[in-house]
Amino acid sequence: MARYGRSGRREKQQDTWKRYVHAREDAQLVGLLPTLPEEVVKNKHQDRVKPTSEQDMTMLDRAAINQGWATPEGQRPMVIQRLLDKMMDPGTSTAEVVMCANALVKADQIQFARDNPELAGKAKGGTTLQITAVDIAEYIKRIKAQREIDVTPVLE
Repeated sequence: MARYGRSGRREKQQDTWKRYVHAREDAQLVGLLPTLPEEVVKNKHQDRVKPTSEQDMTMLDRAAINQGWATPEGQRPMVIQRLLDKMMDPGTSTAEVVMCANALVKADQIQFARDNPELAGKAKGGTTLQITAVDIAEYIKRIKAQREIDVTPVLE
């Protein structure tokens, strides 16, 4: 960022910019410059935007759980699976893993409240569970163990 002293340099730059803008506008009105150049029509951030299919949806999934958005019954397992996959990804930052884990805990609490309204009413105002980075290693071990199927051969 440029530092401007008391030299009046900033005012000079602003005056120069205003004169340029007015001159360009006048040239466009007269027809010397095209009104809509191709560079203006194209979004300058267009190259950086990912298509929807490639976007990371876990941020939306966390927001849906934390803010109580209505999620169709058939989409709920997919939301949970995306959060689990993001947690298991080795490239995920610790903070993001913690956010996914907290969202999963909240989703579990919401589901428990739906399944057991009489017990959930008693638990209201009780304790809330906050997950830390230390707990996550244990949760990941449990999730991996649940995903693996232990097949024991039956001997006859």
